[in-house]
Amino acid sequence: MSKIQWEYDLVERPFCEQLKTMGWSWIEGDVDVPELTERESFREVLLAGRLAAALVRINLRSGRPWLDETRITRSILDLERAPGHRLMEVNQAATELLLKGTVVDGLPDWDNGRPQPIRYIDFDHPENNDFLVINQFKVELTSGRGHVIPDAVLFINGIPIVVAEFKSPGIENPMHEAINQLLRYSNQRRELFPTLYTDNEGVEKLFHTNQLLIASYFFEARAATIGAPPEAYLEWSDTSPVPMSTVAEELKLFFANEDFEEAKGEMLAVGPEQTERVGTPIFFRKTEQRPEALRSVQGAALHSQQVLTAGMLRPAHLLDMMHNFTVFQQVDGKTRKVVARYQQFRAIQKAVLRLQEGRTKPQGAEQDERGGIIWHTQGSGKSLSMVFLVRKMRTLEGLKQYKIVTVTDRTDLEIQLRETARLSGEAVRPTDQDLRTRESSTALTQRILSETTPDIVFAMLQKYQDVDRLAANDAKVAMTIFRKEKKPGKDEPVVTKEVTFEENIRFAEFPVLNESAEILVLVDEAHRSHTRSLHRNLRRALPNAAIIGFTGTPILSKEKTETREIFGDFIDKYLLQDAELDGATVPILYEGRTADGLVKDAPSLDKLFEDMFRTYTQKELAIIKAKYGTEGDVLEAPLLIEQKARDMLRHYVGVVLPEGFKAQVVTTSRRAAVVFRNKLLAARDELVRDLEALPAAILALPDYEIERLDPQTQFLVRAHALLPLIRALDAAVVISGDHNDPESWWDWSNKEKQDEYTKRFKRKLAIERTEKTDPLAMMVVNNMLLTGFDAPIEQAMYLDRKVVAHDLLQAIARVNRTCGRKKCGYVVDYIGVARHLNDALKDYDGEDITGTLIDINVELPKLLDRRNRAVAVFTDRGIADLQAEVEACVDLLADLKIRAEFINKLRMFYETLNILEHRPEVPNDVFRDAKLLGFINKVAANLYRDPSLNLLGVAEKVKALIDAHISARGVDPKIPPTTITDAEFEKVLQAQSSSRARAAQMQYAMRYHIIGFSNQNPLFARKMSEKLEEILQRFKDDWDALERELRKFMDELRRGDRNDFPDLDPRVQVPFVRLILEVCSEGRQLDESQRRTAISTALDIVERIRQEIAKVGFWKNADRRELLTKQLVRDLDASGVCPPGKERDIAQRLVALAKENHENLVRK
Repeated sequence: MSKIQWEYDLVERPFCEQLKTMGWSWIEGDVDVPELTERESFREVLLAGRLAAALVRINLRSGRPWLDETRITRSILDLERAPGHRLMEVNQAATELLLKGTVVDGLPDWDNGRPQPIRYIDFDHPENNDFLVINQFKVELTSGRGHVIPDAVLFINGIPIVVAEFKSPGIENPMHEAINQLLRYSNQRRELFPTLYTDNEGVEKLFHTNQLLIASYFFEARAATIGAPPEAYLEWSDTSPVPMSTVAEELKLFFANEDFEEAKGEMLAVGPEQTERVGTPIFFRKTEQRPEALRSVQGAALHSQQVLTAGMLRPAHLLDMMHNFTVFQQVDGKTRKVVARYQQFRAIQKAVLRLQEGRTKPQGAEQDERGGIIWHTQGSGKSLSMVFLVRKMRTLEGLKQYKIVTVTDRTDLEIQLRETARLSGEAVRPTDQDLRTRESSTALTQRILSETTPDIVFAMLQKYQDVDRLAANDAKVAMTIFRKEKKPGKDEPVVTKEVTFEENIRFAEFPVLNESAEILVLVDEAHRSHTRSLHRNLRRALPNAAIIGFTGTPILSKEKTETREIFGDFIDKYLLQDAELDGATVPILYEGRTADGLVKDAPSLDKLFEDMFRTYTQKELAIIKAKYGTEGDVLEAPLLIEQKARDMLRHYVGVVLPEGFKAQVVTTSRRAAVVFRNKLLAARDELVRDLEALPAAILALPDYEIERLDPQTQFLVRAHALLPLIRALDAAVVISGDHNDPESWWDWSNKEKQDEYTKRFKRKLAIERTEKTDPLAMMVVNNMLLTGFDAPIEQAMYLDRKVVAHDLLQAIARVNRTCGRKKCGYVVDYIGVARHLNDALKDYDGEDITGTLIDINVELPKLLDRRNRAVAVFTDRGIADLQAEVEACVDLLADLKIRAEFINKLRMFYETLNILEHRPEVPNDVFRDAKLLGFINKVAANLYRDPSLNLLGVAEKVKALIDAHISARGVDPKIPPTTITDAEFEKVLQAQSSSRARAAQMQYAMRYHIIGFSNQNPLFARKMSEKLEEILQRFKDDWDALERELRKFMDELRRGDRNDFPDLDPRVQVPFVRLILEVCSEGRQLDESQRRTAISTALDIVERIRQEIAKVGFWKNADRRELLTKQLVRDLDASGVCPPGKERDIAQRLVALAKENHENLVRK
């Protein structure tokens, strides 16, 4: 079996067969006869017959059908004409119709003739719906110039809900290719990458009702929604609530054949596909890294596609996903569609089961058994999980009547809950009407909680405490400390002063408000210490309520028992390590910025000064110490901040800026934040002056001479390319306000200004300030924006304040959000947070905090190991000196498997080098090998014309390092390989040392040349490709003869497609003649008369096409394209040369070919 055939036999067919075991029907698609896929034409995407039958079946009156043809037609039209201009707008409107249904005219004798609701899908009874998969589902393009054929489309009641694209595991970058095809089919490439794609190339109407997009090559399967960028496609790693054993039993007919084992072996040898996604596919993980469910005997035998299919596409699961686990969000002014990840779906299923089966106190339980804790790490969608739980409860008998009280300070969660309430026809309390009453906030909240209505209540209960009760229960605690202080004046001594702090501890008690057991309290950030006092209030006010806590941060070991007493046992866990492996978050790297490379927490002022002012004399240090007598004063000292700001700015420019990301600075006080901002801008201006002062002679130095410069000058040379962006860099301060603040601080504490700064900070980094881009690169804060602030573009956090325990773990999670090419986040420590973190982590269970921070110094051994592995690709195969034997290294890479192994190991080496490239500990020989391997890679890329050698996903600053070296060796990395039509190609051949080398150059250059015209003249490209392969096979062991034959063949290629039709234009006419002859001769031999007629018809068609496409705006006008297609159908029909029924398909192919040859056709 060929590797191309693997796509159907190993991926597509097993997918459809697995669906059948779960209750789906399967129709084999047909690309010629639309009726075989239950449509009248290939333009249709809805299966109208199935939808009409479903509407009748699931919309009954007193158990009997009542819908007539008029009402059915109206219902279908409502769905087909869902409002909106852009795909996302239409999809949102169509999704709401699927969830809520539409309305049609009622009957005179029923419900007083009122309009009646109509459902498209019966979410309550999955068995009432029709589930169908059609593979190879052909749909004509909206443009009328061709068609698309998704590998599988899944229908519920005839409505296309899921589109899947499969690729053979034997091709290069199969996941990238599958996702790219889905983006093309749905017209999303031009939305996501507007500078690369501008054409209307897809069939948007196929995706108006779409809920899931799936890309798979069996060993790796990923899902997303429309509008999602490639990095948002994630694997599904659980089959819950159906156990793995059930899935394994369903798949008992699946067996591994020789092709499967061969494909599996190739995948393991090549390694994970290198793209801009982070994380590790399940197939390539060690057993201990796999999700718990996939470590069992049954789970270990399942592959990614099988798990995703069982977990997401089981009929009941898919309906549940649509109904309760899909939301639309507004992010930076754009609508984004979000579907639950597997851990959210799993957790909510568990939570619902516990609510349904757990005993209450009135039922005899000592403590309510329905609650618990859902611990999903920061960045994994914890807030949305709360929304999903509320959505699901509102659809379930026995839970829909619950009053739900949400305790949180997240306004974005409130927005989502209000949308959830809208879908279920209710409102979030307090409503505007509630707020118009004259009750106090305490009385209002108590009244809402005491009502028996099934409301969704959004509140921070701490705000509603009874002041009179508090006064009687107040207690005080006191703490005395001794601190050094110094009054202004040169001769004033440093004195020790005793200071006592007193704090009121208030034990609030709520009155009993509601004793119903049908109340659920959802507590956000359940790890915080306020939960203990809050628990006391909640239990008193709502004594029989169930309580579920959500946290994204580990819970202290010593507090786990108490937390379980408050909430119950853990319902579900999704740890930081899980999120990183899944690619839901990126790893966080820790870096200490001090003299010895590791911050020691500056336990004394002496150590702090020694560290940050190590270049000052003892006399100068004494003067500074006398001026700043306390640690707080020291940390606010402008001189100290100036040193740190300069270092931060240069670290940012060297590490973060080249990748296009932003940073946050956390300071010890509000005053320090303002000073830091000023010093950062001063450091920026200083750096700009240094860059502008660089002599042109230094900038022009070759790579090997730049390596001899001092580190500071090397940094400036590398940063010089970023000078325009560095000039534009800006920083803002976000701090809380106080009525005594100086006027110069007001902009930093003004709420409206703060909202503006945060919006600007979240935009893409660029010189221009627009609605989508902004040069605001650094946000300076004290306490604000450390928790609950999501800015995926933030990659680095510079810490200059002690942050401890949960606050520290939450703060550093600001940098772990995925964003484009971001491979990791950085926590850069200027105050000794590492010690605080290490001390804090001792109080947690080991498995809970695995992977929290990775010390950047620990990465050095990994860098050396990965370098050695990349070099060993050649040394292990007998090449001892890579520098002297570059040609031998390149020859070795002719083997596809060795090439795949090399590029995989090289990328891993470069990935770690990107992290450590700025560190002085990296040996020079590492950079030498990185450049040499990069040069070998580039020469191989030029020779073999292999796109997998393009270093996709490698960081920009590492690419710049490699490109500089390649240029120094006489190869321009930005210039593509020389083509066979280039006058310089003969020089390239003569530069080779042997017939074998010259034959290799010609072979790969000719392959590349053929690929270059394959779209313009596909049939000639196929003919030439087959002829090349025949020559290579015939002379494979005779290099001299092979060189001679390849030169002859190269001359033929250079002449173009002239031999078979010497009287015709090879670029304008011949491609169309070949196409018509090919199609017309299928299954029969054309006689000379028929052949002449076919050629004459083709030439007439070419002239008609040239006239039409020359009209301005032709390709953007769908009506004109359709008119041309119809004209070609008539021409073909009149000629009688085509097989009956094939005319429209041929016409569409001719129009598509005309699009590819537009420039040749309109040239006069």
